[in-house]
Amino acid sequence: KNIKFRLLTNKDEDEISIIDDKQKEKNGNVSINSSLRLERSIMEMGGERDKMKISHMLKTLSILDIRKFNKYVNDVEPGLDLKTIARTAGGESVDVFLRLGKNFWYPEL
Repeated sequence: KNIKFRLLTNKDEDEISIIDDKQKEKNGNVSINSSLRLERSIMEMGGERDKMKISHMLKTLSILDIRKFNKYVNDVEPGLDLKTIARTAGGESVDVFLRLGKNFWYPEL
């Protein structure tokens, strides 16, 4: 099926987080974050635009199809690649993830 989607905004992410936290409180820490993200981002699926019908169709998709869709969204979403290679004192190379904490942006003087 052809899927038309949009990238999630910060506001979407915040709303999804709030809904997911409420859901976790009700159902013993079971997260529905992935489902909420799919439902929020998909605008049209197989020509269907009704959100309830799209939600039902998403429940029938295979895990493989969902993973492919999520990978595609991750590939086209703008962002920073913070993976890098660091050299140890012994001269070896180590793959690391560059963390940008508050001290990166506002170093202590």
